[in-house]
Amino acid sequence: FMMYHLWGRLGWKDILTRYQRSLLGPLWLTISMGVLIGALGFLYASLFKMDLSTYLPFLTVGFIIWQLISGIILDGCNAFLIAEGIIKQVKLPLSLHIYRLLWKNMLTLGHNSVVIVDEFQNLTRSQLAMAIGRLGKDSKMIFCGDSYQIDLKDKNWSAYHDMAKLASSKYVFKVVLEDSHRHGAIDDLLELLNGYH
Repeated sequence: FMMYHLWGRLGWKDILTRYQRSLLGPLWLTISMGVLIGALGFLYASLFKMDLSTYLPFLTVGFIIWQLISGIILDGCNAFLIAEGIIKQVKLPLSLHIYRLLWKNMLTLGHNSVVIVDEFQNLTRSQLAMAIGRLGKDSKMIFCGDSYQIDLKDKNWSAYHDMAKLASSKYVFKVVLEDSHRHGAIDDLLELLNGYH
């Protein structure tokens, strides 16, 4: 671990070298994974007659974790062969090349990472700041919340009110859903419930 600055840069260079002739660069990692998961999600959901909104998150997490595991295994087989030139020319610990491939695969994982913070209206401002502070480079974070469902003792403590401050940032994209009901029956049931006295 002592030479983290070296294996960290070598791992990042491996990612950049792989996509150096590409217009989108390392973003291709995210795009290709998104297209693959989207296509397979629709296909598998229809083949297995599953609800896409329920099945797709499991498929996404499974694919991303499998990509990390298979990437480490495949790269591990060739770690010293790929670094042969460096090994022969410079006396460095051999573990450096293992850390390099692990770091490269962690960067790939970071490009494909999406963190979903559900029920975020029940976070305080300091908890929201802590969650945002954990966001890694090129990762994405999705906050899902409803101002009508704030369960905090004092509703003014909710981080939901602070999101308006973040909306003007170039890093924030805001989407407001008119309703989040996954099935038409929910509207009918809520109408019956609200109309019942």
